[in-house]
Amino acid sequence: MVRFPERLLPVVATALLVGCSNKSTEVGSSGDDFQGTEVIWADDGGEGAGGSSAWSDTGLGPTEDVTLTELDTSCDPDAGASGSALVVAGGAGDIVITHIGVSDRCCAEWSPRAESRGSIIQVTYADTGADSCDCTCPWEFNYTLVELAAGEWTVTASGDEATVTVLAP
Repeated sequence: MVRFPERLLPVVATALLVGCSNKSTEVGSSGDDFQGTEVIWADDGGEGAGGSSAWSDTGLGPTEDVTLTELDTSCDPDAGASGSALVVAGGAGDIVITHIGVSDRCCAEWSPRAESRGSIIQVTYADTGADSCDCTCPWEFNYTLVELAAGEWTVTASGDEATVTVLAP
């Protein structure tokens, strides 16, 4: 079972109540901390954390690097994996991201990268750790994509996807 941070329980609970299985849902009401937040659920059989860019020929032009803040990670090797959720919230020129339940080895060391093509941002998490271990756990990744133009952006990471609106800085 994935253990969600207490601050995300209203978002996760709402998503579960509306029965979003591999679908997106917008939650919140005026004054709600999660206004405009999307929760996207993906099957546990996704691509995994991965680390390589896998852009298909989309015709959207060349990729551009996207700046992201320092990655904050946590992992509970005693928790079982049951899928992942990508939670995104658009701000003024940025997107705050919490990616929950990304299953990988518990001794991983992460080096994230974000690239964009058009209005699509692809985030990859490269495991750069040299240690070997015989355990897996659901990871939680927290970071912010910054210096973005206003508009609608689609973020993809480890097989999960969410669309969010970014406001002018």
